[in-house]
Amino acid sequence: MVTREIHNPIEKDKKWYQPRIWWVYIPMALFASAILAFNIIQPITVLPRIDLGPGYLLHDQDGNKVTNEDYRGQLSLYSFTYTNCDEDCSQPLEDILQIQAFMEENVPPDVTISHITISLDPERDTPERLKAALSKYDISDDNVDWKFISGDPLITKYAVGSGFGFYYNASEPDKNGDYDVTFQPRYFLLDGWGIIRTHYGVSAPSTEILLRDINLITEEIKNSEGVASLGYEAAHLFLCYP
Repeated sequence: MVTREIHNPIEKDKKWYQPRIWWVYIPMALFASAILAFNIIQPITVLPRIDLGPGYLLHDQDGNKVTNEDYRGQLSLYSFTYTNCDEDCSQPLEDILQIQAFMEENVPPDVTISHITISLDPERDTPERLKAALSKYDISDDNVDWKFISGDPLITKYAVGSGFGFYYNASEPDKNGDYDVTFQPRYFLLDGWGIIRTHYGVSAPSTEILLRDINLITEEIKNSEGVASLGYEAAHLFLCYP
């Protein structure tokens, strides 16, 4: 009797397929290992890219035009108040100027950063009024340029509300026409591409944390090209945030 060997085509396909399936599992395993290693070791720390900052055209205390495009290619810190904001207000101008003074003294001279304070009372805060309110302060902007800006109420509302997601409301005027603006203190730190990288919901943020965040963005900008940029993109991918 002649015995014939029967070849099962399905079994043959399995033998062909099994060695090659490892080429699917190996990259997956390497990717999972990379995620685990990056999260444990965290060789690079970055600030998240939260959202694109708003566009605007307003005027500073000297009547000069100021737009968001003026701050492309440099860091910018945004704060908010208004000239009638007294000592009971949530964000007095004095607190903002203390942060400005700290940056003047502590930001390295090779770091280009500007500080922009937006008035939340554009109806009353004309450039003349802004300048008069600042006349009693000794303000230095030798190292960190600072501007107090105001302008069209609709542009201000759009920039602050839609752009920064930061809302404020004016109270009903009293018999003398005076009113207050209700808001929570906020600071926003943007990079040179105009992207919001972090924000602080306090009247006076920790100067240590503020300086740390400025340094983190500065280091990322310095390494935004070449091979080093791959490490920073990986840090964003693996959420290596402080």
